[in-house]
Amino acid sequence: MKHKGQLLKDTFWLTASCDIVKEFEYHMNVIEKIDRVTHKYLKTLNPKLWSRSHFQSSIKCDILVNNLCESWNAYILEARQMPILNMLEWIRKKLMARIQVKKEQMEKWIGPLTPEAKQKLERRKRESANCFATYAGDLKFEV
Repeated sequence: MKHKGQLLKDTFWLTASCDIVKEFEYHMNVIEKIDRVTHKYLKTLNPKLWSRSHFQSSIKCDILVNNLCESWNAYILEARQMPILNMLEWIRKKLMARIQVKKEQMEKWIGPLTPEAKQKLERRKRESANCFATYAGDLKFEV
């Protein structure tokens, strides 16, 4: 960017890194108050190319199968050298044992959320305690 100033730079990075479109729009309004030329320039750019709030979160390709195959091959590595019937029996036993372990784990927890989901939720709660809402009208700028 040709425009200088720490406030403008910081606001630009807030705009580029925010996850929510409304937050993006808020920061764009702040940029407009700081420097109209920069705001006008940024409006000419497609926000899908530079702001996280406009990125598509959908899968871009179907090559995820590769990771699944690699995981499966690592899981059955010990059995891959066996004759086919022995290999299938080994896989059957290993999967049955895994299903039993998962069943026992599922029977232990109480509530609508899995332990992993609870951990994520608690982490998000702690992170959101640091969030607060501000509005462009409340801010004073010195440029």
